[in-house]
Amino acid sequence: MPAPNEPTFEVALERLTQAVKLLEEGQLSLDDALARYEEAVGLVRHCRQLLDQAEARVQRLVGIDSDGGPVLEPMEVAPQHKPGREAKA
Repeated sequence: MPAPNEPTFEVALERLTQAVKLLEEGQLSLDDALARYEEAVGLVRHCRQLLDQAEARVQRLVGIDSDGGPVLEPMEVAPQHKPGREAKA
């Protein structure tokens, strides 16, 4: 969950989408474009942090204990391919 003064994932994603749209339109001054770009980088970091936190909270049901309660374990997530990080042969 984001801190009280930080946007939720959905709000940050919407702001990021708007920043990208404005940058793609190419109508901003250089200073405004740089400011939007810097904002977008911060929003990407914030969204990534929120996604990492959510991923850490995801658990999977692996059974039922003797009292009928759920037995949970952390969900293992396969490593994601990161563009630009090709394996060298």
